[in-house]
Amino acid sequence: MISGIGSAYVSAANESLRHTPHFGAGHRYLFLSAAVGNDWKWEHTPPGAGSPAPVAPNALPDLAATMTVDPNLKVRVDAGYVDLATPYYAAAYQMRQLPMQPGLERNVALRFYHTGHMIYVRPHGLAHLHANIAPFIRQTE
Repeated sequence: MISGIGSAYVSAANESLRHTPHFGAGHRYLFLSAAVGNDWKWEHTPPGAGSPAPVAPNALPDLAATMTVDPNLKVRVDAGYVDLATPYYAAAYQMRQLPMQPGLERNVALRFYHTGHMIYVRPHGLAHLHANIAPFIRQTE
């Protein structure tokens, strides 16, 4: 599916980067379709560690540390049931395993949709996503 819609997203990103905030003139942007991943630096130093972890980067310890420092932080995870890139159950499992203070798990909202990776591509997914995210955003006002 990405081959069918990818060019539209790359074009929209280029348009936005160059004309909306008037940033990026004369710069060349590389997107994942341009093999950016080949040069990606796969290192991350988790909170409390003195050096990068010898595994694939995982920002969840950073999220848990941030939620501990700011117990009012709310986190929302929206995912498609048929997402093969980021499987929904992996997200649910990992969010339930966050190493943080008891009680903070109530600040994590999980919502799953009968869609793939990009929930918003099909009209029904976009409508459901909007209906669920709008109240989440409004509660911060």
